[in-house]
Amino acid sequence: MLDVIKVTLEAAGASLADVAMNHIFLKDLADYAAFNAVYAEYFPGAKPARYCIKTDLVRPECLVEIASVAHLA
Repeated sequence: MLDVIKVTLEAAGASLADVAMNHIFLKDLADYAAFNAVYAEYFPGAKPARYCIKTDLVRPECLVEIASVAHLA
């Protein structure tokens, strides 16, 4: 999922450093620690604002959905 966001941003001339907010939806909160480990790989420095909730997902086979908001100057 984060790779898709990264590629989409790059196509628009941006990067993950331009992300201001992430809306994270987890299928199971038991995956929260594992998600945080992966998230830290993509956002190693100062992290964008975020919230994370447990919910049913649009695609039931997925474990996480993310909506990102980026700012381009």
